[in-house]
This record gives sequence, C-alpha cells and structure tokens, in this order.
Amino acid sequence: MKINSFLLRCTLIAALGGFLFGFETAVISGAEKTIQQLWSLSDFWLGFTVAASLIGTVIGSGIFQVPGAVLAQFRDRGVGRRLKLFQRQDALKRGIDLIEWTFDPLEVKNAHFNFVRLGAVARRYIPDCYGVTASPLHGGLPTDRLVAEWWLSSERVKSILADDAHPMDAAAERVSIPANLTEIKGGNRGAAARAQAQAREHFQKWFAKGYVATGVESRVRGTDYLLEPAAAIRGLRLPELAGI
Repeated sequence: MKINSFLLRCTLIAALGGFLFGFETAVISGAEKTIQQLWSLSDFWLGFTVAASLIGTVIGSGIFQVPGAVLAQFRDRGVGRRLKLFQRQDALKRGIDLIEWTFDPLEVKNAHFNFVRLGAVARRYIPDCYGVTASPLHGGLPTDRLVAEWWLSSERVKSILADDAHPMDAAAERVSIPANLTEIKGGNRGAAARAQAQAREHFQKWFAKGYVATGVESRVRGTDYLLEPAAAIRGLRLPELAGI
C-alpha cells in the first residue's frame, strides 16, 4: 500500500497539535501532577515535557491560528467520530469516565456532532474564553465557549453511540442561532455580536436554573439548542458542579 506523504504529514501535525494544546490546558488547570503520575514521569522529564509543549503551543498557535481541524476533502466521512470513539475506548481502559472540551456555541455543526453524534452535554458557558483573536474564524468576536461533558460510560452515551438515542422532552427550552451567521460575521460584525450576546444571555439564564444543553434542532431560520432540566435527562445523572 502506497502511503500518501501529505496525509501522513497532516496526521502527524494534528496528533502533535492535539497533544500539545491538550497538555497546555492541563498545565493551566493544575492537572500536570496527575499526568506525571499517569505517565510515570520524573520531575526532570515533567519539566522538560511542559517546556517543550508550551513552546510548541506558542509556535503552533502563531503559525496555524487554531489547534487542529479536518481537511475539507475529508470532512463528513466520519473521521472525527472514529477519532473520538478511539479516545473514549482508551480513556475507559485507563479508568477515566469523563472527557471535557470547549467549543464555539455559534458553530452549530460542532454542537450537532457533540450532542447528537457523541452524546455529550453542556451546562457551562465561558464568555470570551481565549480573548479576541485575529483569526478569521472568530470574525473579531469574543471567543465564547460552551464546555462539553462526555460521560463515557453513561447509558445516554451508550445508546447514542448505538444509534438508539432516548427521545427528548418535547417541552425543552430553546436557544436560537441564526441560520446565516457565517455570512453575518463576514459582513456585519455588529449584528453578529448582537446575536452572540443574545445567545450568551439565554444560555447563562437557563444554566443558572439548572438546565443542560443536550441537543440541537434545525429550523427554517436557524438552529435551536435544546435544553432540559438536569434531572430530566434520560440515561444520565450529572453530579453537582463545584461552586454552584
């Protein structure tokens, strides 16, 4: 079998970028000691790894702007889901039951992937998580983020991965995202900022009341996030959030 050298380079870059950015997040969150124990690193090698990963993060963010992505010609082929399923399998072998990551609530395709294809949920909203950047992907807007929680061994996740999702409560609350937001971000930053601010306000209001984002639904004028009370989510019992 002939190896596609370009694809191989992209794979290596994505793998290294994912590790470096993930490790940098762990350092910031104070989890490096757990990683030291997991990988049986001495103090020297922990320091070396932290230094190397942070240097790589700075260089990578300066060159590529974003941690990683799937090339256009390989999208919508199930690549992302297969990668996440491998990650889930590896985490469960290590006794890890929860994986978290952040994503832009304005990017509804990501929300569909996270909620509908993987079974993740979200109940935390971080305004301007990374600060305003020069990336064209952000359109000059604050980098607001939802925090996805993927409870790997929950019945909810198992059923969704088996394509047998539990039905949602018909009375779920909704947070709407305009259908043409990409065009709005490119041509009318003020309108995009207003749409983002409205979504931020609604998410924070419902999260404060104990609701959890568990799905999305496409409509004529856009996409609605669907939010349920935490106790009403079928196949999932969420622990209390620290500090709430």
